[in-house]
Amino acid sequence: FTGRTKEQELGYGWIQGLHPDDYNHCTEVFDQAFENRTSYILEYRLKRSDGLYRWLNETGTPLYSAVGKFEGFIGSCVDIHEMKVYDERKDEFIKMASHELKTPVTSIKGYVQLLLSMLKEKKFEAPPELKSFLKVIEKQVNKLTRLMGELLDLSRIDTGKMDLKIQSVNPGAFSGQGWQSETHHQTLVSFN
Repeated sequence: FTGRTKEQELGYGWIQGLHPDDYNHCTEVFDQAFENRTSYILEYRLKRSDGLYRWLNETGTPLYSAVGKFEGFIGSCVDIHEMKVYDERKDEFIKMASHELKTPVTSIKGYVQLLLSMLKEKKFEAPPELKSFLKVIEKQVNKLTRLMGELLDLSRIDTGKMDLKIQSVNPGAFSGQGWQSETHHQTLVSFN
């Protein structure tokens, strides 16, 4: 993969191919795993023999001798570069599509509200079913607006720009709000 000899890669020699932006995080994870003798999973970029950096997923597990002496780590590295590139493109598309859809959806919502207001004030003659049609459009536009917001939130979570806080709650606290459950506790996911 790196084009370097086994001797060059042994010990900490392989770190020379590590992407500079990933160095601090990787060394923290490795040092903590070494000190605590725990397994680890890590993603980072490593320079390939052609000079290009590729995303890798590395897993490591402590290795012990037959008498229980710590011998180091055994693990594997998997090239996940195409998956990372795909995820980045997907996130960019979701952000772009959500932002591009906001303007026309906001215009549609505004015109529907204007027409509903004009109907209420009887500013023009209209077939009786027009109000119900406009209400359906308004409801669907609200769903679309919510969906676009949720897509943006997912994109923010994936890129680490939004944290999830998961906690247990008592569903009884939601009584009268349409909450129905046969269990005593549910998981609530809130965005910080």
